[in-house]
Amino acid sequence: MVREKGLQVTLVQRIHAEGWVVVAAASILARAKFVQQLEQFSRRIGKTLPKGASDPAIVAIGREIVARHGKEILAEIAKLHFKITEMILQSLKEFQSYVYKTGIASRFGVPTSHT
Repeated sequence: MVREKGLQVTLVQRIHAEGWVVVAAASILARAKFVQQLEQFSRRIGKTLPKGASDPAIVAIGREIVARHGKEILAEIAKLHFKITEMILQSLKEFQSYVYKTGIASRFGVPTSHT
């Protein structure tokens, strides 16, 4: 895209580039947008989303979200190529069986019976 506009850019890779004001500012803006989007998604689905995959509750929260909204929602709120998304989807069938068997399906906003 840059070349199409006839612009030349020199790419520089640097450890601790936040020492450059422009990089630090871009980092701050990107983080603010990330947090803003996370809060929007959280409100939309009615569940506080963790800020990262390292949160120990992420698989359980992911299962709950998929149970309520379907696995398609992950395309909007998750990084689909991450291992954690695969873990959520792999365990989904076991989780669905569990919520129906224990009778707690309504707690997760899913129908109380399934086919």
